Amino acid sequence: MQKSSRRNRQTTAVILHNQKLVYVVTEKVASTTLYYAMLQTAGMEETSQNPRRWLRSAAARKRVRDSGVDIRKIDPQEISRLRVELADYFWFCAKRDPFRRVISGYKDKIHKTIRNGDFATYLLAEARGFGASFVSSKNRRDCRLDALHRSVDLARFMVLIERLGVGFDVHFEQQVRITRFGEVDYDFVVSVEDFDKDIETLHQILAGRSIDLKVPEVRLNQARLPSRPITLPEDFREKVVELYAPDFEAFDYDPEARIRL
Repeated sequence: MQKSSRRNRQTTAVILHNQKLVYVVTEKVASTTLYYAMLQTAGMEETSQNPRRWLRSAAARKRVRDSGVDIRKIDPQEISRLRVELADYFWFCAKRDPFRRVISGYKDKIHKTIRNGDFATYLLAEARGFGASFVSSKNRRDCRLDALHRSVDLARFMVLIERLGVGFDVHFEQQVRITRFGEVDYDFVVSVEDFDKDIETLHQILAGRSIDLKVPEVRLNQARLPSRPITLPEDFREKVVELYAPDFEAFDYDPEARIRL
């Protein structure tokens, strides 16, 4: 049974008013690339390849506002109202195979984050004792990848998601809940699996509306495989299908498809 989230996660909509273009962001679904593309399209060539970090500065936020860009965080249920309000804008979002999205999120939250800082605080706060042999450490030097693998392999990470509910972190929330796909009429959906082809199609469609979508040649912020191979738990497929059943159905992904690492 799907456990509900403890939190009311908000959805980010990047709105280019001058171009009448809306991108609804789904984390771990090529979001950094598309976020960057939207800011570039609005004329902000100085945007860094980590647009969220770039936007932390007051100067960047002012630049965004002055460029006719509205980065709006709204409750997901409000997306339908916004769609009516901006009915003459072109709306798009992106989708990703739920299996791959969970694995990508695991790589990002566990493998990459541990190299950049102390992930113990995150797990301790979210899981309230989950993986105690790891999260009890307050010394970054003790947060070694080997210790991390022993404490939080993919099997235990799935336990974490089940325990907290998929909404404990926006990177693991159901794509349908974030985008309200099915309730909201999108003009185009970019598939991560066919990213280059879909971006080319989207570029051509938007060119017909005099919009030059500036997508980088190489996708940004892709989670890479860790040095130690990931082992899929025996019940991984079953758990992901249960937790993300709405995404498999809405975005037409096959729950019996081969799982690629």
